[in-house]
Amino acid sequence: MRNAAGTRVRCSRGRGWVTVEGDPADYWISAGDEMQVRSPGRVVIEAYPGGELQVTLPTGRCGRQAV
Repeated sequence: MRNAAGTRVRCSRGRGWVTVEGDPADYWISAGDEMQVRSPGRVVIEAYPGGELQVTLPTGRCGRQAV
């Protein structure tokens, strides 16, 4: 996903992985965890087998995104 600043990622089941362009850290989230992307760069979001993630775009942003 491009221009991801303000995007929220919530894990409702299992585990997920989030990596953000320009951020040296990778983020592992588990059921009940939520994070907000702060960088305007690209982001890769992946649910692991059995995992479920919800991605919420910032208010005012809609349309097609490469996910």
